[in-house]
Amino acid sequence: MPFQTHLYDIWTLLTHSCNNRLKMKNQPALKTSLILIAGMYLGHSFPISVWIILILCTALTLITTILLIFRREGLFLECLLTLSLVSLGCMRYLQVIQTDPQNHIRFLYQSDQPLTIQGFLKTDPEEKSNSIEWILNSEKLMLSDTTISITGPVLVTMDTEIPPILQYGDVVQITGECQLPNDQRNPGGFDYREYLTRKKIYRIMRIDRADQVQHMGIKKGNFFLREIIYPMRRFTIEMVDRTTEEPNRSLLKALLVGERGTISPEVRESFEKAGVIHVLAVSGLHVGFVLFILMTILRLLRLAYPIRVLLTILGLLLYALITEMRTPVTRATIMAITYLIGTRIERRIDPFNIIGIGGLVVLLFNPQELFDIGFQLSFTAVISIVYFYKKLSTFPWILKINHHLSNKLIGSYGLTLFLVSLSAQMGTIPLTAYYFNRIPLLSLIVNLFAIPLVGLIVALGLTTVITGLISLWVATIYGTLNEAVMSIYTAIIAWIGNLPFSHIYVPTPNLFHLLVYFSCVLLLIYNQNKVRRKQFAFIFMISLNLLAWKNIVWNQDSKITWIQFDVGQGDAALLHLPRGKHMLIDGGDKTALYDHGESVIAPYLRRKGIRSLDTVILTHPHNDHIGGLIYILNHFNVKQVITAGTPFESQLVQEFQNTIERKRIPMRTVLAPDSLIAFPGVKIYFLSPTEITAIHNDSRDINNQSLVMKVLFGKTRFLFMGDAEREAEANMIDLPTSLSCDVIKVGHHGSGTSSTLSFLNRANPAHAVISVGKYNLHGHPSETVLLRFEMLGTTVHRTDQEGAVIFRSDGEILTKVNWK
Repeated sequence: MPFQTHLYDIWTLLTHSCNNRLKMKNQPALKTSLILIAGMYLGHSFPISVWIILILCTALTLITTILLIFRREGLFLECLLTLSLVSLGCMRYLQVIQTDPQNHIRFLYQSDQPLTIQGFLKTDPEEKSNSIEWILNSEKLMLSDTTISITGPVLVTMDTEIPPILQYGDVVQITGECQLPNDQRNPGGFDYREYLTRKKIYRIMRIDRADQVQHMGIKKGNFFLREIIYPMRRFTIEMVDRTTEEPNRSLLKALLVGERGTISPEVRESFEKAGVIHVLAVSGLHVGFVLFILMTILRLLRLAYPIRVLLTILGLLLYALITEMRTPVTRATIMAITYLIGTRIERRIDPFNIIGIGGLVVLLFNPQELFDIGFQLSFTAVISIVYFYKKLSTFPWILKINHHLSNKLIGSYGLTLFLVSLSAQMGTIPLTAYYFNRIPLLSLIVNLFAIPLVGLIVALGLTTVITGLISLWVATIYGTLNEAVMSIYTAIIAWIGNLPFSHIYVPTPNLFHLLVYFSCVLLLIYNQNKVRRKQFAFIFMISLNLLAWKNIVWNQDSKITWIQFDVGQGDAALLHLPRGKHMLIDGGDKTALYDHGESVIAPYLRRKGIRSLDTVILTHPHNDHIGGLIYILNHFNVKQVITAGTPFESQLVQEFQNTIERKRIPMRTVLAPDSLIAFPGVKIYFLSPTEITAIHNDSRDINNQSLVMKVLFGKTRFLFMGDAEREAEANMIDLPTSLSCDVIKVGHHGSGTSSTLSFLNRANPAHAVISVGKYNLHGHPSETVLLRFEMLGTTVHRTDQEGAVIFRSDGEILTKVNWK
C-alpha cells in the first residue's frame, strides 16, 4: 500500500474519531490545542526530563500510527491519540526550557563584579519613564585574559538621559553587572523573573553611563527586520514625536506600535479603573482596525477580491512585525489570515477552529506564553465573545430590542458592541479578579464610545504617519486634530475612572469561587433550556455549599500570622490576628518613583479581601517607615493610628498628619509602659520609649524613640524593635519586663548600632527577621550583628534574600511559612 494512502487513512480515521467521540466536527485545531495545553501544563507543573518524555512520545506515536494503519478504531485508539498529543505538548514545553546549550547565559554565574559582554541588539531601545531598555543577543563574554563564546538574550536597562544612538542589529560591547532578575518578593506580588523567563530572558544588566556601551561599528541580525521593518517602526515613532505632544504622544505610540513605557502612571490607572486598559495594549482590537482600514481602502480601489485578500494579509503581517509580534497581535493576525484564506477558497471556517489555529501557532513557537496574562486574557476574551455572543443575542428581550433598533444604524451598532463587550467580560472577569483584584463596573458603557474613539485615533494616527511621507505640514494638521480627540478621550476616561463606583476591589478568587461564578453565568445563559437550567442550578447550589464549607474547614481566624513585607530598605509588617482583626506596623518608603504602600501592601490587602485595618502603628517618622502608610490611610478604613508622638519635620510627616485629620482617623500617642487590649486572646505591650527617654533623647535621635512592642499569643512571643539602637536597648534591659521572644524583628535593619549582645542574651530569640534592601548603600546587615545571632544559635531570615518572611502560630506551635 503506498505511503500516501496510509497518510490518507490515518487522517480519515483521526477526523472520524474527532467527529464522533469528541463532537468537535469542525474544530480539530481547537481540540488539538486543548490537548497540547494539557501536556504543556504537565511539563510546567512537574520536573520531568525531556528525554523521558521524548521516548514516551515516540513510543505512543509509533503504536498509534500502527493501529491507524491497520484501521483499529475505538476508545483505546482515541486514548492513545490523546496521550500522544499530551506527551508532545509536554515535550515541546520541556524542550524550550531544558535544552539550552551549555554556553547559554542562563548558566553564567551571577557576579557583583562588572562583566563585559558583546552582542547585537535584538530590538530597538524602548524608552521608559526613567530609563531605556533593549534586548542584547549575547555572543561573547570578554574576560581579562580570554574571550568565551556565549549565547542567549540579556535585558539591558540604561539609567541615563542622554542614551547612545543604538538600533536593531548594532553590535556593541556593554560593561556592567549581570544579575538575575528579581523573583516574587511578596505573596501574590509580581514575579519579574518568571515574567522575563516566559520571554526567554534570564539575565539583566543595569548601566548608568553612556561610556559603558561601546559601539563596534558593525551590524548583524535579520536583514529584512534591520532594513525594512525597524526603519518603518522608527519612522512611525518619529512622526508621532514630531506631530504630537505629551501626554498624547505616549498614548499614540502605545496605540500604534505598542510602546507603552512612557505612559504616565496616572493615565494608566485611570484606564484601569474605567475598565478600558485593554485599548492601551496592541491586540486583536487594533488588528481589527487595521484589517477594516485595509479592506476599505482596497475595496475603494476596486481591486479583484483575491488581490485584496493577498494585500490585506501582507498588510497584517507587516503590522504584526512592526509591533514586534506581541502575543495578542500574533493571535489576531493568524486568526484574520485564516479567515481571509477561508473566504478566498469559499470555505466556511468554524470560529473556534480559527481560535485553535491561533493558539497552536503561538504555543508551538513559545509554550511559555501559556502562562502569560496577555495570552490568557486575549484568548479567553475571544473565546467568550464567540461563545456567549451567540447565546446572548437570542435572548427574547435582546431580540425585541434589536427589532426596534433594526432601522437605526447607531442603535443597532451600539447594541452589538454592548453584547460583544458583555460577552468578553463574562469570560475575563475571573482572570481580572485573579490578577488585578479589581472589577470595572462601567466598562460595558465606557466601551460603547471608547472603542470607536480608539478606532478614530488609530485611523488618524496612521493617516498622520502616511502623510508624513509626503508633507510634514499636512501630517501636523492630522496630528493636531488627533491630539484634540485624544485630549477629550483621556479627559473623559480620567473623569469616569475617578468616579467612586467605577470599579470594585475583590479578593483573589479560588476554585470554589470560580465554580459559583461560572455555574451562575451558565444558569443565566441556559435559562430557557429546562434540562440545562436544572443541571446548572444544581451545580450552583453544590458550589455554594463547597465554598461555605471551605471557609469553615480552612478558617485561620483562630491563629496569628505575621507577614514581614519585603519593602527594600524599609519596614512594614502586617499581623493577622484572631477574629478577623488586622494590624499594620509601618509602611515602607514612598518616593517619586515607587510607593510601597500602593505597590506592595495595598495589593496584598486587596488580594485577601481586607478593606479595614483595626490599628496602624507608626514606630517612628522616618521616610522608610511612614511613606507607604499615607496611601493606606487614604484607601482603606483605618480605625485608629498609634504613634509615639515623636516630633519630626518632613513632607511625608506633614502629609501623614493632614491625611489623618482629613479622614478624621482617631490617633493615639503611647509611651512605655502601655498596652493594647482591643484584640481578644492577644496581649500587646509597649516597651520603649518611656516618658523619660523620650524627653532626654536628642531630637535628632529619632531611631531610639522608635516604638518597641511585644506581642503575646498563647506561648508565642513576637518582639518588634522598629529602628531602636543600643541606647534604647540598654534602657529596656533594665526593665523588669521579660524580653524573651520566639521571633525578633531586628532593630534598624541589622545595623551595627543595634542588636547588642547583652540585649540579645535577654531576648534569646529562636528566629530573627531583618528587613533590609538588596544592595543597600548602608552595608546592612552588619556582619558583627549576624555573627552575634550565629553565636546565639538564632536562625536569621532576611527580606533581601528571601523576600517576605511569614510566621504563623496557633498559640502552641510556631511555623515558618514557605509561601513561594
